[in-house]
Amino acid sequence: MDRSRFRAARVDGFTLIELMLAATLSAMLVLALAQTFSGFGRQLEVLREQEVDRQMDAAAAELAHQVRRAWVVSEPSEDELLVVDAYGNPTRYWLDGSNLRVRRPSGAEGTLIEDVKGFAIHAVTTQRLRPATDVDDHATWWESTATPTTTLGVEDGLPIALGFTLPSEAPVAMQSISGIDERAVGASLDRMLLSLAFAPAVVEVDDGAQLAHGDVLGSCTAPPPPRPDAPPLPDPWSSTLSVELHEARAPDDGRPYGAALGSVEFPVSALPGGRWTWVPLSSLGPGHTAVCHYPPGQPSDMHTLGVPTAELPAHLAHGDVLGACLDGAASPSTEVLVFSVPAAEVPLDLAPLSRLVVPGRAYTLVLSVQGRGTALLGGSPARAAATSGVAAGNSGGSVFESKPFAIRRALDGVVTYTTTQAHDVISSLTLEIEMNDGRSRASTAAVLSQTGVANPWLGPIPGEYPALQEVGR
Repeated sequence: MDRSRFRAARVDGFTLIELMLAATLSAMLVLALAQTFSGFGRQLEVLREQEVDRQMDAAAAELAHQVRRAWVVSEPSEDELLVVDAYGNPTRYWLDGSNLRVRRPSGAEGTLIEDVKGFAIHAVTTQRLRPATDVDDHATWWESTATPTTTLGVEDGLPIALGFTLPSEAPVAMQSISGIDERAVGASLDRMLLSLAFAPAVVEVDDGAQLAHGDVLGSCTAPPPPRPDAPPLPDPWSSTLSVELHEARAPDDGRPYGAALGSVEFPVSALPGGRWTWVPLSSLGPGHTAVCHYPPGQPSDMHTLGVPTAELPAHLAHGDVLGACLDGAASPSTEVLVFSVPAAEVPLDLAPLSRLVVPGRAYTLVLSVQGRGTALLGGSPARAAATSGVAAGNSGGSVFESKPFAIRRALDGVVTYTTTQAHDVISSLTLEIEMNDGRSRASTAAVLSQTGVANPWLGPIPGEYPALQEVGR
């Protein structure tokens, strides 16, 4: 064999074994490099995820911290949060595209965290209350709806007092917030509507309600009262009807207490004329007795009245006498004078007394006539005198006695009521930040200025910043 040729052949190339060995080493090197780069990439991803987690934690902590120390927190829009401190300085957070932005009270603005998919705000609210502007309601704020079936007379020296109490509670229509009782804080007494008429120089009593005024036991000796067909007397129509406002002794009690708070007068010529009839004395029913009535200061206007027998003891102290009045021939009258129920409700302008009433207090309006004649009030018998709200004065009107009689009347005016405004303010929040890669972070924080105050009237609301008020001092 030629050894020189063999050596030359080996110099010209690699053997198969050498090639396989080289390929194996190359593959191992490539694999090692691939693993190295793969591990490095994973490490970078871990670092990036950690950084995002840190940013989410920092953003959640920032939001929770600001919410806890806030004075008030509001949610202007679905993905916007406004946090205001006690000085009124606002910090605003909002989602701008994929960036959660923040604007500080100084005006500085920046990105709190990037690559955000959503910013969700879940708020829990609590109710705070504040007084709102008082409202005026013009209405009939007191009335007695008794159907008039008979009359009660008002004469000179024999006044009638009508009690009332302006409720301090607001009507249901004014109660807008559950659990809050609105109140009447002011009122005006503008008008009184009465079943009212005026009769010249005579008085009507059908059930004795007004006879406890100064009658005496005995027989009348003066001339009889004028008949309906007698010439009219002009003098009574110059009389006046006076209405005085007094405080009352108690609610539903017509008896006045103390001096008059104010008064207003009306000419009786402005009132409807009363209608009357003469009825036979024999028509008085069982339990009624005829008396001769002397109008105080006007004995010539005496006339026979039929009264319940139970009322006679009260008459003895007031000047009327038992039995019919005597006519000119010294013979007893055979007829009794009876007035009809007033046909109209008359409005009396009480503007001079307008602002003298206070809600919740008891008052009474004392009606009296100055001069001849009788003012007739339409009403009906009541079950109890103590709660009727009607009282009759004795001769001179110095002492009043409650009467079981209901007078139809209504009081109109303007009542001022309180109003309350409710504010639903955020007391705690759950804030959730969702990233584009699917990860999210949520934090819950309570607004300590709200959760630390249980009284709904004391908790803060937007627009009230005590620190600013303190600085302003």
